Amino acid sequence: MVSYSVKLKGNLSRIKKNGEAALYLQVIINREVRYIGLDLTWPADFIDNKTGQIKSRSKKDKDHSDYMLIITNELTKINEIFKVYRIQDTVLTMESFNYELSHTDRRKDFIVYMELKLQERRKYKVIEDKTYVAGMGTVKRLRQFRNSLPFHGLTKEFFQGFAAFLKKKGNAPGTVWTRLKDVKSYIHHAEEDNFQVPNDYRKFKSATFGSSLVYLEEDELTAMVDVYNSNRLVPELHKVLRAFLFSCFTSIRISDVQRANWEWMSIDRVMRFIPWKGRRFRKVVEIPVSQIALSLIEHKNGNFFSLPTDQEINRTLKDIVVEVNKAMQSQQRSTRITKNLTFHVSRHTFGTHYYRQTKDVVTLQKIMGHSKIGTTMIYVHVSDTDKREGIETMNSFFVAKPAYLRVVS
Repeated sequence: MVSYSVKLKGNLSRIKKNGEAALYLQVIINREVRYIGLDLTWPADFIDNKTGQIKSRSKKDKDHSDYMLIITNELTKINEIFKVYRIQDTVLTMESFNYELSHTDRRKDFIVYMELKLQERRKYKVIEDKTYVAGMGTVKRLRQFRNSLPFHGLTKEFFQGFAAFLKKKGNAPGTVWTRLKDVKSYIHHAEEDNFQVPNDYRKFKSATFGSSLVYLEEDELTAMVDVYNSNRLVPELHKVLRAFLFSCFTSIRISDVQRANWEWMSIDRVMRFIPWKGRRFRKVVEIPVSQIALSLIEHKNGNFFSLPTDQEINRTLKDIVVEVNKAMQSQQRSTRITKNLTFHVSRHTFGTHYYRQTKDVVTLQKIMGHSKIGTTMIYVHVSDTDKREGIETMNSFFVAKPAYLRVVS
């Protein structure tokens, strides 16, 4: 059984010339001792190491009251750590105590917790730098919304308010959804770290907050293919457009496009690989490669593509849209791309058109590597054309029967 204690002490072996001794807290955890300095001194004759107290020098000793306030505050921090570990029946070591003491604010404030957890996960390579930057963006937005956020304040009402705040700030629905997802993700981490979080937050469903996905319609995709086939683009833009279109016909993310290579490709034209995003699960995804996708691969050995950084790719896509729209205008075609194009739009485009052509959500789930069918469903968009085709199919089925034929004749 682990035992722990904390006690106020005075360094009576090193008394200063003015007769005062430094004060410190002695922490003992399973016989391991740590001394925590308080940057305070008190007359040695008025320090009782046996009881762990400092005595008042007079009846109206104002300094004594002030010192005791400081000391009590520090003792409370340490005893709070002891209490939390005792209640949770978790083993407290000196190492975990040191960590908790240096991050005491994280138990009071979720925003502090999220920031420190992001730093910790980045330090130990659990997350990539870009994931860290994105997460810190959410932390920044949280601080703009609330100066502090106690764990008991993580309620359904908080999420509703934060979502409304983000929308008012001009964030797109997809960005709002991502910010809320970040917060929920770190609430789950806090629960894993044995923090007490109210269950009420689970009542808020991020997906119900009007989240929309950006994808290319058939005419927009065709316009991009036409420009790809022309000699309009400089090599830098052409390379990025090639990779973007490859993803439109395979669904693979930008992190996987950067790594895609011929070792993934089997003789039967199937890519088999572990997606970078879900690498910790070690789940292999198999994606048959269409003739169109195969023709878009840049290199015939090694990596499929030679590409700039993810950020540069997304910046380049903005330039590509400008060139596509110029081409459409010069050809007197009505198609214009006005959407905010990022590389991930290619994945949404694949999911949308695959579903429209096949209506097969189960296979789409496997191709896109989703663990839950609900995640795949967000790529399923019902267009006016889908509605008309559905009605016509149903109509054709019934109108062929004599009874219904008489109705419409």
